[in-house]
Amino acid sequence: MCTSAARGRRAVFLQQLAILQGYDLAALGHNSAEYLHTWIESAKLAFADREAYYGDPLFDDVPLDVLLSEPYNAGRRALIDERASLEMRPATWAGVGPTT
Repeated sequence: MCTSAARGRRAVFLQQLAILQGYDLAALGHNSAEYLHTWIESAKLAFADREAYYGDPLFDDVPLDVLLSEPYNAGRRALIDERASLEMRPATWAGVGPTT
């Protein structure tokens, strides 16, 4: 799949799909509470990373190779449980974290 620059929603959507890759969404039942919860929580995680790490690639070093990787998103996926998170949860890796 091709997408636009890192700051756009398309890269976030690719990350959300990478997080969802570990779920059998069909087995959850289309638009069931569990399906929607999983979909929404994955979006929240991807958008939290966008706020912390995504930017204009002309000015920022956007680590898309990490943000879209399977090992990274497996870690993000592990954060999704049966309760909705009320926190903005950008990830950290190798000592790198969001600048706030």
